[in-house]
Amino acid sequence: MNPRPHPSSPLFAVLLALLAAGCAQPGPRPASPDDEVTRCRQLYAELDARVDESGARDAGSHRVPGFPYLRSTRFLASLRDAALDGERFDTWVGHLRQQDLVARAIELQNAGAAGVREKLQRLDECAQALATHDFREAQQRQRLRELVLPPSDYSVFRRMIGLYPLAVPFLNRGIRRFHEEVRRDYATPLAQLDAPGRLVLWHPPAGVQVLDPGTVAGWLSPSNEDSLGVPRLSAEQWQRLVQAYAPVWWQETNGDFDLPGVPRLPNGRPGVDSAQPVTYYLTAWTRFNGVVLPQLVYALWFSERPPQKPLDSYAGALDGVLWRVTLARDGRPLVYDTIHSCGCYRYYFPARPLARRPQGSAWDEPMLFPQGEVGGGPLAIRLQSATHYVRRVVPRGEVAAQESRPYELRPYAELLSLEDGTGRRRSLFGRRGIVPGTARLERFWLWPSGIHSPGAMRQWGRHATAFVGQAHFDDPDFLDRLFVAPPR
Repeated sequence: MNPRPHPSSPLFAVLLALLAAGCAQPGPRPASPDDEVTRCRQLYAELDARVDESGARDAGSHRVPGFPYLRSTRFLASLRDAALDGERFDTWVGHLRQQDLVARAIELQNAGAAGVREKLQRLDECAQALATHDFREAQQRQRLRELVLPPSDYSVFRRMIGLYPLAVPFLNRGIRRFHEEVRRDYATPLAQLDAPGRLVLWHPPAGVQVLDPGTVAGWLSPSNEDSLGVPRLSAEQWQRLVQAYAPVWWQETNGDFDLPGVPRLPNGRPGVDSAQPVTYYLTAWTRFNGVVLPQLVYALWFSERPPQKPLDSYAGALDGVLWRVTLARDGRPLVYDTIHSCGCYRYYFPARPLARRPQGSAWDEPMLFPQGEVGGGPLAIRLQSATHYVRRVVPRGEVAAQESRPYELRPYAELLSLEDGTGRRRSLFGRRGIVPGTARLERFWLWPSGIHSPGAMRQWGRHATAFVGQAHFDDPDFLDRLFVAPPR
């Protein structure tokens, strides 16, 4: 799925092969002899020990306890009730196996293992053998369903000792105040927005072909689904979608902190090389009204969020913006939403009219819709200087900029295996899925929310997005909670 392969990083060629094969699940093999099962369990134990010893464990997906060859995401876990027996269960386990292989490719690379391709091939064989052995019993299949859900990124213990019920009114007050500030900013006419420095338009690589929605609808048709209703998109089709919906960033630029770039780890400390403007991408799935929908996620990184005042509690090293496109089955955008890489500042931008469900509980953070429907594109995303807040989503034709520059599209997986300046490779993110060195002062009074280190930069799959209630950016049911599904 990498439109710009990097020959110096063989890991990504391995990931490409794994992702390309992700929807083609082989049927179950005959039961393996006990000695093969024993050898496979020992192999997983040895590799896990090596990865843990080297500190290379990836935090982006959930290792299913008792099943070392399976990893889960919130979307995959949400399929457990549909994966009852037979082909559906085998298909589901195939997705969980594939998720483990993708994570292990990264971990083995970072652990300095030799022969990564060969090890992954052997692990794939072992995963099939172990799955055939383990899931002959209905009890084991039920056990998997009970263990597959990733843990929440909210700590009940933190909320208990932080007297969360007493903190909620104060958290809600701060949330309301911020939402009011955002709405006032969005009420300002576009031409009157204050913009220190120059306006720079960052656009995707030239030569990207426009995708006809009818073509995409064909890729997403029921005839191209697996037994769980997940469309079988090829690596080439994902790549074309990623390129077609790559965002145009309309950046207020008043310093180096407003220049997008490549995260680096010199001497173990995070930084950004702005000489290489890059937008990172990954792909995901969600669901609306029982139908599985594809998502395209784009991440932009800046060197810092500079202080706006003395002891600015939101300032710190690195800052990032994520922009997500959810496509409907007709091949057109349905909803856009965005967060910062801390999980903060979640905004929704419907691409078409959608009836919203009522909100109002004091125990659930209200959702922020700063604009009305923004249409299907092409769009430009206005980012504020220094804070990198999303200030507008506007048709590309309405954009006026003093400069226009291209950026490069790269897979998000590159962030999971960076050179650290010592000859080793490591993930940008630590064992909790947080970038070391990006803690903010706000963590000292937001910890009653139950989030570990609020404000720090986080890995995909670890974005808690609400201080009141619980919400995760990769929650596959968020559309059903927000909108009334239109008739099919």
